[in-house]
Amino acid sequence: MPDHAILGIQGGVTINQHDASICVYRGGDLEFAIEEERLKRQKGAIGCLPIKSIGSWLKYTGSEASEIGLVVTPGETYPDIKIRTEAWLKHHFDIKPKVIAMNHQKAHIYSLLLLSPPDGSCLIASDFSGDRLSGMIAKVDYSSPEKIRIIENLEF
Repeated sequence: MPDHAILGIQGGVTINQHDASICVYRGGDLEFAIEEERLKRQKGAIGCLPIKSIGSWLKYTGSEASEIGLVVTPGETYPDIKIRTEAWLKHHFDIKPKVIAMNHQKAHIYSLLLLSPPDGSCLIASDFSGDRLSGMIAKVDYSSPEKIRIIENLEF
């Protein structure tokens, strides 16, 4: 059996969310990434769940939805984000993987981590809004379990 896939998702849980997309990691490597707008031909894919994106990954790699062992989504400040995510994954793909919600800005920081040298680099995410923040400043810290240390949360 192949390693479980980690599915990172964005978008669609609220009507104004944009840029619905997925990325899939397996065995520590990026296996697949795509934005829903490329498949739906709808700029920004506003208010869309990344259903076609997940289907595209399954078809392209020959994977099965049951191989998803973990789903990570931004939206930790939404009280029902895990329940909503579990519900649409069950409805569309008949799966119930573990779902973790993280801060939107922290998700941006983690995407930077993959491109940063392990030397204490400073990571800055600046976004209009997401989980009640407009940005975050962190430092690479491979000695910590999270691999980053938050220096400052940037509020509106």
